[in-house]
Amino acid sequence: SSPFWLKAARPTPCRQTRHRAGPGACPWHCRRRPRPRSAMSSPDEQVSIPDVEVKLPDLDDLSYRTACCCVHCSCFCPNCMRDGPAPLASCNTKLGCLCLSFLQSCDVCRKHSTCASNVGKSYCFDMTKDYKGEAGWFHSQTAGKSLCCLQHKQQAHCAKTPLPLLKCAAQESCCDVRCALPFDDEVPMQIAFAGKVLYAPKQSKMVVVK
Repeated sequence: SSPFWLKAARPTPCRQTRHRAGPGACPWHCRRRPRPRSAMSSPDEQVSIPDVEVKLPDLDDLSYRTACCCVHCSCFCPNCMRDGPAPLASCNTKLGCLCLSFLQSCDVCRKHSTCASNVGKSYCFDMTKDYKGEAGWFHSQTAGKSLCCLQHKQQAHCAKTPLPLLKCAAQESCCDVRCALPFDDEVPMQIAFAGKVLYAPKQSKMVVVK
């Protein structure tokens, strides 16, 4: 008898007909064919986080505002009878420069039992996305709870849109500071001192002068 290493390997039986595989012995459905591979999704698509939306204080709730063209500084005095003291314990930030944008929000919410819990996702130059469009070249987003009373979220994005020249707006407790070029609804063209509007004369509220 021949040594075991010279013996031919036993053919694999067919899963469909249970007969031996071999030249001309196995039907077409028994031949091994490479399985098509599905396109791999990006890991960030497996994490679902709502888009961050930062709402700055209403213009009517800003007092003692001092403005020099595109730079505004005011005191945030919310209606505590209407909104309660929670708005004063919040921090909201909007930053934008050309293709870069950043949003951040931190609020004091109802008491919860979490010391620290966070979730996030990000990507950079992911060619499987519309990197030349809305998806952009870079995106980073986080959300979470901490210290048994805080709820925070932030988002950084780099894309063609939106494309402001420069914008910076921040509300930290009772302080509100804004700057924007070009002017918009949140930061209009205005000259004022301690709540007295000097320009435009007909502009009694912080609205865009057309």
